[in-house]
Amino acid sequence: DAKSGGVLALVGGRGEPVFRGFNRATHLKAQPGSTLKPLAVYTPALEEGYKYTSPLVDELKTYKDYTPTNPDNQYRGEVPLYEAVEKSINAPTVWLLNEIGLEKGIDSLKQFGIPREEEHHYLVIGLGGMHKGIAPLKLAEAYTAFPNEGKRKKGHFITKIVGPTGKTIAEFEGKSTKVTSATVAKEMTSLLLNVVESGTGKGTQIEGVD
Repeated sequence: DAKSGGVLALVGGRGEPVFRGFNRATHLKAQPGSTLKPLAVYTPALEEGYKYTSPLVDELKTYKDYTPTNPDNQYRGEVPLYEAVEKSINAPTVWLLNEIGLEKGIDSLKQFGIPREEEHHYLVIGLGGMHKGIAPLKLAEAYTAFPNEGKRKKGHFITKIVGPTGKTIAEFEGKSTKVTSATVAKEMTSLLLNVVESGTGKGTQIEGVD
């Protein structure tokens, strides 16, 4: 529930239940792929003044020893920001991160609740490239900022514990963290809705992981 941060449903695995077994929703750490683009690149870019129609460079470019490629091997020369988001195009995403500054992207991730790691100090972070990765629950928590006017909600499973006498023993106190402005959150939500409605997001391939 994006408004409260309360987990409505969770699938940690399939098959025979195992007591204290591995929960893939909370314990798993994997590369988030393209789902990190709005957090590490497009939100901070909107904060820097980029607009829906801002032109982004879509070319096969090398940044030191890193050359991001598009999954379809098509390079359009230039694309508007909204199209880069809608079609999840890699090259303009990395170009944009390089333009706004890698540090800006890393700081944005921290605001979204994704811990800062040494491995993040590379442009590939804009495409979700991580060694350790993050849990699905942490990613879902980060995305609550968009429908909450830029405020990230703390994810939780228990709202209240009531004793046998009816007395409340413990109760979750809603916690929110300011991530970005309400205006930017609304703009980012609009961009993401285009992805959902068009169904054209291709995803990011990093070292064999889609």
